[in-house]
Amino acid sequence: MSTFALQISAWVEKTKSNADQVTRYALMEIDKRIINRSPVGDPKYWKHNPNAPKVFGKFGATGPKKDWQLGFLSGETSSYRMGGAGYVGGRFRANWQMSIGTPAGGVLDAIDQDGKATLDSHAIVVSIAKAGQVFYLMNNLPYAQCIERGWSRQAPVGVVALTVVEWNNIVNDAVNGVRAGTSVADFKQGYESYGL
Repeated sequence: MSTFALQISAWVEKTKSNADQVTRYALMEIDKRIINRSPVGDPKYWKHNPNAPKVFGKFGATGPKKDWQLGFLSGETSSYRMGGAGYVGGRFRANWQMSIGTPAGGVLDAIDQDGKATLDSHAIVVSIAKAGQVFYLMNNLPYAQCIERGWSRQAPVGVVALTVVEWNNIVNDAVNGVRAGTSVADFKQGYESYGL
């Protein structure tokens, strides 16, 4: 094989490696943005809190309304303010599932309030990602589409849509980082340091 052919072969291998690296960086950033933007439920912000008392009429009610009025007017904790007792948010955030080739099915029985466990579980997929593969980041909870349509105060424009708008910047940052010789460790440290 000639020297030129060897140089071309080395360039092709480097380009493949760089494309895989760009894919991993972009996938890692998309994953992080979607997970961190995913709202974590808080009953005090629910429009329809199933634990809230039913109030009929303006005055003179007994039962839940009376307790609610006493708590509200006196500064004490009322039964209304305790609505959602025992609820722990983070199920939506924990149900993001990453896969290669085919979408993940089913719903996970997990809670992840800060997103760390979910990102850690996706790290395996990100580490083996190669350019040209099809990646899926799915949330199969029945209310996922509602959250994407803005039903959450924490994500009024959705979660995925905002990340899709940022797609070109994410890829450009990944390409520029690879061109500059940024390593995987440098990218990861940068994302963690700046909370990206």
